[in-house]
This record gives sequence, structure tokens and C-alpha cells, in this order.
Amino acid sequence: MSRAICVRCGHDKGAWAGVCPACGHRPEEEGMLVAWLLSDEHLDDSALDRAASRIRRGEPVRASDRMLATARAALGRDAQGDPGL
Repeated sequence: MSRAICVRCGHDKGAWAGVCPACGHRPEEEGMLVAWLLSDEHLDDSALDRAASRIRRGEPVRASDRMLATARAALGRDAQGDPGL
């Protein structure tokens, strides 16, 4: 099973592109890149746990340009320019 962390509330969700079952947040546009970065496709379980804790404490998620480029490369397209993603 896939694992991802909601960028808004820090709750676990099954798919990085899916709707958070806790808060209803669905990533869009460039947020899709950040959502992928907060998934088991990019981070191991321990890193996901740490990210979830930080988000739950109210710390903002700030992806660097380099991390966003990594996500774009992994997804194989520019998520911001592809409304179908």
C-alpha cells in the first residue's frame, strides 16, 4: 500500500494525489509536486513520520526549487502546466 502525508494537516493518506480523509485537502497544480515529495515514492517511513509531525505542529512545508525539479522529473511532466495531472 502506498503512503503519503497530507501537506495541510499531516494526516496519513493512501495516495499522494488523493484527497486527505482527515481534512479533505486535494493537492492541485504545483501542490501536486509537493504532495509527491511527501510520499513513499520519495521518502522512507521514518522521514514521512518526521514530516507529518512537523506539519501537525504547524510548521509550513517549503520545497526548494531543487526538490520541485526532482518531483517534476520523477513525474515525467510539468504538473503546474498539466491540469490533467
